[in-house]
Amino acid sequence: MLLSAIDLVVFLSLAAQFAIAGYFLYLVYWLIELPPADSVLPPLPDELPHVLVQIPVYNEPLVVERRWLRRRRSTGRAND
Repeated sequence: MLLSAIDLVVFLSLAAQFAIAGYFLYLVYWLIELPPADSVLPPLPDELPHVLVQIPVYNEPLVVERRWLRRRRSTGRAND
């Protein structure tokens, strides 16, 4: 009696797992088959904001100095 109860619990657990997996695959298929959304991006404003990019550098002053010098040469700003 106990063995058949354990078998029933195992069978129901496997059936539930297969049902959940089947539902997941159905959702994935449904998402793949959705038509692409025709989203139109809004136009950019006339003036864009200035952005500061900070890159964390730890104990590498020579790397920072090289990048800073290269940036100055590339922009033509020798006196900054």
